[in-house]
Amino acid sequence: MYAVVEIQGSQFKVSKDQKLYVNRIDAKEGLWTLRFLNLKPADLNNLSLLCKSYREENDKFYPTLLISGNQKDTKSLTIKININGNLSIMKCPFAYPLTTWTPLISLADQPTTGWIKISLPEDSFSHDNEYFFTYGNQKMLKVGIHCKDEQTKKFISAICDLRPKKIYLDKDFSIQKNELNENDFLILQGFSTPEEEIKIFEFINNGGNALLFPELEDNDKSYSFQKWGDTETISENVLFEISEWNRNEGIFANTANQRELGLSYLKISKRKIPSEGNTLAFYKDGKLDGKAHSYLDTGELEWSKEFLNGEEV
Repeated sequence: MYAVVEIQGSQFKVSKDQKLYVNRIDAKEGLWTLRFLNLKPADLNNLSLLCKSYREENDKFYPTLLISGNQKDTKSLTIKININGNLSIMKCPFAYPLTTWTPLISLADQPTTGWIKISLPEDSFSHDNEYFFTYGNQKMLKVGIHCKDEQTKKFISAICDLRPKKIYLDKDFSIQKNELNENDFLILQGFSTPEEEIKIFEFINNGGNALLFPELEDNDKSYSFQKWGDTETISENVLFEISEWNRNEGIFANTANQRELGLSYLKISKRKIPSEGNTLAFYKDGKLDGKAHSYLDTGELEWSKEFLNGEEV
């Protein structure tokens, strides 16, 4: 009898051509011989491709790719870039076992909408060697902004205006007049009436996202689902600084190239601490910075943060 097996490591050690007798048949002991044929596994070369993120800027496409491989001597890879059926080649430097690569793919001579396929070299397992993208006509994020303080509204609007092709900002938005569910995101500052608060809460429960900022003055007015502490001020010589946050995941996670966000460089002279939700970051004095809420077990997120006013940050 011959057993064809793949013997790896210490799982099943036998010497070459070792004879094993079947002792269960005592009468025929010595007549049965079992031989193991040890098949050595082939040296498989496998690469895999994942996309961590991507962005479009004008006629340029930037995918951040994670490329892993099991060959230590691989120093460079030939990558195929297929844009709407037009094939080109790019070289990617590779460092075993994992490389993060963000190529610049030009779309200058391409239609306004289309597709991209990125392919690794052929190997022993081809099913994880390709990644597909579509580009163009990306849906703009529709944002409704409602601020009691005009200075805060100007400050937030200026930030949104930096991405005119990504964000449509409804500066004439009104909680009372507008249908909130027509928006993807709400930016709200200051106290809202009970009627407005009902509409905001329904928006969040229906899957909408909202960013809340507090009143500039201390008073008893606040959202029923978000409370803030009293205003804290500090001298110009010793400002509030953020020291700790989750750098691995969440809205403050490091970039695709593992660059850290510059939260520690923020210098804050006035703050209000949110009193509910999950902590997003901490100040150097140990107090928390921002908080996030999840409602109705459906993943809807409402995030609130301390003061962000042009005069105070």
